[in-house]
Amino acid sequence: MMADKAKSSLSSPEASPAISPPLGGPDSETLDERKERLRPQRNGIIIRMRAAIEAADDCEPAEVAAPFRAELTAFQESLTEEDHAALNQPVALTKEQIVRMEAGLRSLRECL
Repeated sequence: MMADKAKSSLSSPEASPAISPPLGGPDSETLDERKERLRPQRNGIIIRMRAAIEAADDCEPAEVAAPFRAELTAFQESLTEEDHAALNQPVALTKEQIVRMEAGLRSLRECL
């Protein structure tokens, strides 16, 4: 079932890789390098969020959303200002992607 899949992906070891230290110093990385390094972790969270939304279609959001919220909160709290700058660069979405995201969020709201 989708809820089991969402839960198993939340507990995977690669779900929360460590965040590296802030920019600066001899091993400093550029904004683009930081964005590329953080992208897999952010994308992993987005994938698990989508699984949670799909599981919510079965109206099982409580057991799926709690671990996701905890992981997302931990990820957000671990980000430095430089991380935020790298991740907050504009992303172009197609109209179809926006419509699908809105539909998924409506479905999640209905189940909550």
